[in-house]
Amino acid sequence: MSNNSNGNEIVKYVIYPAIGISRVGNSSQWYYAPELPGQVADPRVPNDLSSSTCDIQYKDAHGAVKKQAARFRIYGLNADGQVVSEINHGIDAENKCIKVEWKVHLANRKGAWYEFTNPMDLNEISEKNGNTKKLALSVVHKNQGYGGVPYGLSPSRDKLVIDAGSVSISGANQRSGSMDEGAFMDRKVCLGELRTDEKGRLIVLGGSGEANSIRPNNPIHHFANNDGWYDDTSDGPVRAIITIDDEKPIEAEPAFVAVVPPNYGQGLYGTITMYDIAKDVYAKKQGQTTNDEKPSFEEDIWPIFKSLTDSQWVSEGLYMLFGKGSPSNFTDPTVYEKLVSDTDIEFKKSLLSWFRNPNSEQFEPTQIPSNYGDALRDFSGQPNENLWVTQTQYNSLVQWANGDFKPPSRNILATGFPLPAAAELDPIANQPLAIQPYLLTKAALQECLGGPFRPGIEISWPLRVDQMWKSPVAGELSPYRLNVVALEHENDPKYVSDDYGPVLSPEEAMKKNGPVDFSGPGTLTRWMGVPWQADAASCLGGLDESNYLPTPALWAPRAPQNVLSEQSYEGINSDGSGTFQKSKKFNYRQYWLRDLDNSDTLSRLNDMANEWSDLGIVSAKTFSAGTHLGELPKVAWVEQQRAETFTRWDPTYIQLQVAEGEITPEQAIAREKHQRAEFEQDIESSDNQIQPRKIYGRLER
Repeated sequence: MSNNSNGNEIVKYVIYPAIGISRVGNSSQWYYAPELPGQVADPRVPNDLSSSTCDIQYKDAHGAVKKQAARFRIYGLNADGQVVSEINHGIDAENKCIKVEWKVHLANRKGAWYEFTNPMDLNEISEKNGNTKKLALSVVHKNQGYGGVPYGLSPSRDKLVIDAGSVSISGANQRSGSMDEGAFMDRKVCLGELRTDEKGRLIVLGGSGEANSIRPNNPIHHFANNDGWYDDTSDGPVRAIITIDDEKPIEAEPAFVAVVPPNYGQGLYGTITMYDIAKDVYAKKQGQTTNDEKPSFEEDIWPIFKSLTDSQWVSEGLYMLFGKGSPSNFTDPTVYEKLVSDTDIEFKKSLLSWFRNPNSEQFEPTQIPSNYGDALRDFSGQPNENLWVTQTQYNSLVQWANGDFKPPSRNILATGFPLPAAAELDPIANQPLAIQPYLLTKAALQECLGGPFRPGIEISWPLRVDQMWKSPVAGELSPYRLNVVALEHENDPKYVSDDYGPVLSPEEAMKKNGPVDFSGPGTLTRWMGVPWQADAASCLGGLDESNYLPTPALWAPRAPQNVLSEQSYEGINSDGSGTFQKSKKFNYRQYWLRDLDNSDTLSRLNDMANEWSDLGIVSAKTFSAGTHLGELPKVAWVEQQRAETFTRWDPTYIQLQVAEGEITPEQAIAREKHQRAEFEQDIESSDNQIQPRKIYGRLER
C-alpha cells in the first residue's frame, strides 16, 4: 500500500456506498442512483446530458421504465479511517498502474425462503418497551411440495434460488454479459448486468421487472406469499481486488447491493428512511441512550417535517393534514420560521407532543407519523400498530423542542427545483473528498423507506437488527456496513442457508449464527414479498374506509395512494380557466392505481404484475410564472407518463375542455371520434402489449 507520510498512508481499501440501491426497469435505458443526500435521481445522467430539467423523464420514449443503476467506488483510508484518495483503474498521479477487478454475486432466494407473516424481531422490540406479549409469528417454507415429480414432493431448495453466480468485470467503459445463469425451477431468469464507467467504477444494473408463475392458471392470491411465482429483484456482495503495479493483490472491504422495485415517487422520502434505521442501530450498538451532540436542524430535524408536507403529493389524507393551506404545512414560511428559530419553545414542544414516542406502551392512532406500523392487522391495540420515529430521531426532536440544536447555515426552504438545470455526470466530485464516502452511503440508504416492514417496499426489518451490521470503525465517517460473508463462504450453507427447519420461529431467526448474522447473495430481498408487484398494489393505506381521511398511509413515497395528475397540472399551468377552477384541479387527487382492474383486490394484484410499468411516476414539475396562483407552490410533484393506452381516449376530459371553453362541442365530437379510432387501432394491434381490461369493457359496451 501507499508509503506516504503525514497520515496519507493507505492502510485499507473500502468500497462505497456501503449499500447501493439499484432498481428494476423494463427499458434498456438507465440512470444513476442518487449520490448526494436529498438530491433526486437524475434520469439525464449519464446518457442524456444535454437535456434540460423540462425534459426529465423516468421512462423512455416507448413508455418503458428506466433502470436505476448503483455506482460503486473505492477509497483508500488511513489508519484513522480518514479518506486519502479515490482509487480508480488506470495510471494514477504517481504513475503507478492500478488494476481494479470487480466481483458481484447476485441472487434471488425468495422462492426458497420462508413465508412472510410479520417482522420476526417484534418480540424483542416489545420486551424493550415493557410489553411481554409475543407479537412475532413463526412461519413455514414457501413452495412446500410445489413442482415436485410426482406433484406433491418438495423440490430441492436449490432449484428455487435464482443464483447468477459471481460475475467479474475490469477496466474502463466495459460491459459484462447478462447475469442470466440463475433459474427458478429450471426457468432461466436474468438478474441484470455489470458495467464500468470512464474511470473503471462499478455500475450494477438489475433485472427487467419480470414476474411470473412457473405453472399456468396460478393467479396471485396473497400480498407476499405466492407459491410458484418469482420476480427478478436480487441482492448480493460487491467486491474488488486491487493490484498496483506488480504488487500482491489486495481485497477491498466489500459492500453490498440490493436490486429493488422502481421508485414511483422520485425525490420524495419517508419520515423514517433506511439511513435513519442504520443510524439508530449504530447508536444502540455504541450504548447511546441519548444523542452525544446537538442535532443539526438541516440534517436531523428538517427532513422529518419536510417529509410530512411532501407526502401531500402521494396521499390525499396527508395532503389534508400537512399540505398546502394546512396550518401544519411545514414548508409555509411562517411555520418554517417557528421551526428554525431559537425561540417559540412552546410551539416546538406542542409539535413534539404530537409525535409518537418509540418507548410508548400505548396504542396512539392520533399521533404522527400517520403511517401504519409493523403490527398492522395481526394484533389490535398494540403500540406498533402505527409507525414511530426511531429513538435517535425522537431524541433529536426532544433536543430541538428545548431549543438545543444547530441552526441551518442557509435558507434551506428556498432550494427550488430538486435538480440542477444542467445535468452533472459526477455531482459528488464537487464535494470534499473527506466526506464523499459518507455522502454516497447516506444518499443510497436515504432513498429507501425505513418502515413499516410488512414486509416493506425495498428492504425489510433485518436492517434494524444490530448483528446484521459490522461494528463501527474508529474515525470512519461512514461506518454503516453489513456483515458480508467472505468470498469463500458465499455458497457455504453454514453462512448462507435457506433451511432452518420446517418452521422458522422468531427465536431461531434472531439467534447467534442465524439468518440475520451474515449477508450473502440473496439474503436481504428474501424477506420481501413475491412477486413485489403484489405487495406494492395491495398496501396503499386508508384501509378503514369509514374514517374521514384515507389514512394512515403505508409506503406512499414509493407506492402512491392519490396523485396530482398530469392533466390537472396542465390545466393549472394553462392560460385558460380562472383561479377557482384551477384551484379545483389542484385539489383533485386521483387514485394512483385507477388504471388497473379494481373490481376486487386479487384482480388488482394480478393486473399489477403485468402492468406495473404502465403506471405513472410522480416527479417534480414547475408551474409557469404567473400561473401558480400565488397560494400554490412553485414546484409540484405530478404523476407523469401514464401509458398512452390509459390516456389517449378520455371523453370526460374532452367534456371538461368544452365546459372551460377551450374547444366547441363540434370540435369535441370530432376529437373524440379521432381518439377512439386511434384507440381501437392500438388495442387491436398484434404487437401491442398493453391491453387493459377496462378499455375492452368500454368498447364492448
